[in-house]
Amino acid sequence: MITQAARRTIILPLLLLAGCGLEGIGGPRETEDFVQSHPFKQGGRVLIENFNGPVEVSGWDEDRIEVAGAKHASSKDLLAMLRIDVRVTGDLAEVRSVRPTDAPRYANLGVRYRIKVPRNTRLDRVLSSNGGITIENVDSVSRIKTSNGPVRVTRAKGDVDAVTSNGPVELREFSGGATVVTSNGPVRAGGVSGRLDVTTSNGPISVDGSEFERGRTLRLRTSNAAVTVDIGSRLETDVNIATSNGPITLRVPEGAGAKIRAATSNSAVTCELDRLDVRSRTKHSLDATAAGGGPLLALTTSNGPIRIGKR
Repeated sequence: MITQAARRTIILPLLLLAGCGLEGIGGPRETEDFVQSHPFKQGGRVLIENFNGPVEVSGWDEDRIEVAGAKHASSKDLLAMLRIDVRVTGDLAEVRSVRPTDAPRYANLGVRYRIKVPRNTRLDRVLSSNGGITIENVDSVSRIKTSNGPVRVTRAKGDVDAVTSNGPVELREFSGGATVVTSNGPVRAGGVSGRLDVTTSNGPISVDGSEFERGRTLRLRTSNAAVTVDIGSRLETDVNIATSNGPITLRVPEGAGAKIRAATSNSAVTCELDRLDVRSRTKHSLDATAAGGGPLLALTTSNGPIRIGKR
């Protein structure tokens, strides 16, 4: 039996603990909006570093950078200490979320950004975590990295490295070279012109109506998921696709010439291309030349069919 004194001994510490607030473990959040604007000419470079929260960047025709959004924290004191640091020096603009040095380890802190930059800006680096990154209407994009959030790049140019985990990646109307790395998320690309190199796992890859740079290999790698590729009006680059436990569907322009090396296990390879000259063929593999030859189509999977068709 628990005595009355024992009950008081147990209940009092619990009440004291409840009064401490337990910052970052549930509980209410304090928020504060912010906006800053600085002159910034076309052709400059921008670096963005956020430690927790989404980042949206869009291009416009004004000669200034606007940094807006909202910051949040689990107490008013922490919110006041969480700084938004914007520095513009010549052709370089730097935007950083500065975490309080004495904040509790599990404090609920973060920032949501909505940033507008001159359209002809180079985004040298955009970093965050636990939030997505969206970029639109910017002429040059370089490095994007986040975790536990999606990455979306629309109507942009450049040689971009996009890295995330546990989130999808989407490229639309992008020209340049794109290297995409994610896990546990799908990758979708449409209207891409240039180079594309994708690595993911446990997520499908879909490429629709894109044109790729002559002489550069289109590389797509995943596992436990399907890969679907629809090449645009020209086939001028090698295609290397690898997956496991998922099908591969590749469609190329009608009449395109190609060298085909396709292999799967526990399923079949089918090819609908014209003027097929077969070197060797089994149910599970195909070594052939279509329409006199051309770029190499190297397709491998296991436990999934491979289909090569025409647009």
